[in-house]
Amino acid sequence: MIRASVAGADGLRYSDGWSTSAMTMPSLPPAEISPPLSLPRRADGRVFNMVTPLLDRHVLEGRGDRPALRLDEGVITYDGLRVLVNRAGNALRDAGIEPEQRVALLLPDGVEFVATFLGAMKIGAVPVPLNTLAPPDQLAYFLEDSRARALVTTPILVGPVLEGDPEGRHPLLRTVFVAGDIRSEGAGRLDARSYAAARAAASPDLEAFPTGADEPCYWLYSSGTTGPPKGTVHLHGDMLACVTPYAEEVVGIGPDDVTFSVARLFFSYGLVNSLFLPLLAGASAALTPDRPEPGRVLGVLRRHRPSLFFSVPTSYAALATALEGGEHADRPFGSVRLSVSAGEPLPAPLYHRWVNLTGVELLDGIGSTEVGYIFCSNLPGQVRPGSSGVAIGDHRLRIVDEQGRDVGQGVAGELLVQAESTALHYWNRRARSRETFVGEWLRTGDRYRRD
Repeated sequence: MIRASVAGADGLRYSDGWSTSAMTMPSLPPAEISPPLSLPRRADGRVFNMVTPLLDRHVLEGRGDRPALRLDEGVITYDGLRVLVNRAGNALRDAGIEPEQRVALLLPDGVEFVATFLGAMKIGAVPVPLNTLAPPDQLAYFLEDSRARALVTTPILVGPVLEGDPEGRHPLLRTVFVAGDIRSEGAGRLDARSYAAARAAASPDLEAFPTGADEPCYWLYSSGTTGPPKGTVHLHGDMLACVTPYAEEVVGIGPDDVTFSVARLFFSYGLVNSLFLPLLAGASAALTPDRPEPGRVLGVLRRHRPSLFFSVPTSYAALATALEGGEHADRPFGSVRLSVSAGEPLPAPLYHRWVNLTGVELLDGIGSTEVGYIFCSNLPGQVRPGSSGVAIGDHRLRIVDEQGRDVGQGVAGELLVQAESTALHYWNRRARSRETFVGEWLRTGDRYRRD
């Protein structure tokens, strides 16, 4: 077992629902439990677009009427989501976005985010989710550093974008789509276009661009605790290597599962919890644009009845306090079969407090933006409180001293991980990439010891 350290999650309220014939009122779960799907661990063939296993294959294999997203407004099926993704991708392509060009997403959790993220990937472009809580100067840095050709945002978030770049220093940013009312002063100053109108005019049919498994798929900016945030470049084949082992070995996710994540979609942890993991498995994700405060989180639990709950220790502590204060009478966690923690160390007392309150097993683990997801985790029925668990799948772990030598049992050192899903590099950061990506090993910067 390995013991621990890592970093947090938050969100923002904004609602601009997409009206679609695919959105229906939630229905009762099926009486029989569907068996887990067979999940690919590696990209087959030279041509591979990650949207195919996440979305298109479910429609092709007869699961188009299954729920994919659960929103306050209703449920979007896989077939309905495919249409929304196709329209989003075509809207971007009609605006002149070409393969390999970056598309910045400054959006709250919701269908706009999912459809735009997958739509950009499907046309061979590279989505770059941005932190909706970032200060204006950091948003300006993200847009300038990524050289994004398009930005998709909301009326509320146009303000911070303008504040961070009042002089318009991004000549490569050719298209700004606003998902909502474009009559605001800010939208006018950005020469923004209506995202709803662009999607409505776009075709509902779209063939996936023939990207390869080793081509850029998406970027995420990692934390800037030791300098400016770094653009972490992931490839189309990366996520199969880290999501499938976790899906099969840790949570055993199947088509009837519903995920809900406190970590937002612009975090690597939240992006997998609410997009890559459920969609790859043919399951569904509950999404809300609300800031994940305890009362709102409990409201989502009561409304959507998720079976897999993902959060961070800070939020688990706040939720535990709310439950102890009387929010437990209707058992809001009654539908949850497993809860997962990552993002920061989970203290053993908090683990016991949570399990005693909810009766739900809590699996602590560690992951990173560079690897893509959790690579070391406790397993169901084998939890050791205070530990990050064991390596998952083909991931390999080492703990080394300052000279890079392996240390013995019980000795603290830096955690290194070897993973097929490790990012290609940090964009435009050659020296930092060489320090972090050392041969096949990733230096996590986290201090650990082995039991």
